[in-house]
Amino acid sequence: MNKDELEKRTNEVKQSFYNRLESKKLIKKLGRIPFMEHMSMTHKNPTQISESAKALEINDDIKREFCFYNSCKDNVMKAMEFCVQAKVPIDRPDDFFAEMIKTDDHMRQVKGRLLKQKKKIQQFEEKKSKSENRKFHKAIRNFTQ
Repeated sequence: MNKDELEKRTNEVKQSFYNRLESKKLIKKLGRIPFMEHMSMTHKNPTQISESAKALEINDDIKREFCFYNSCKDNVMKAMEFCVQAKVPIDRPDDFFAEMIKTDDHMRQVKGRLLKQKKKIQQFEEKKSKSENRKFHKAIRNFTQ
C-alpha cells in the first residue's frame, strides 16, 4: 500500500471529524445547524397568489407549476453555492454510467408506438386538408357557374 495515500485519506477523515465537532459547537453557539449537516433548503418567500386573480390562478395548473419550478430552481442555485463553498463535488464524473431501468427492447417498442402514432396523426391531417381542399374547390366551381 502507498503510505502517502493512506496518510492523506486519514487526514481527510480527521478533518471531517473535526468539521463535525465544529458543527456541534456552532449548533450550541448559534442555535442553527450548518447546511452541510442537513442539506435541505426552503424558499424565503412562500408561493403566493395575488388576491385580485386568486380564483383564476388557483385553477391554472401551468402557472402554479411554474411558481413551484421557479422556487425550486432558486433553492437549487443557493444549495449549489453552499456546496461549492464547502468544496463538495456537485458534478458527475466523466466516466459516469447510469443503468437504465427499462431494457433496450422495451424502449424500441415505445419508440415504435410513438412513431406509429405520429404517422397516424400526419395521415389524419393530410385527409383533413384534402377534404377541405375538395370542399373549397367545389365551392369555387359552384360560385363561378
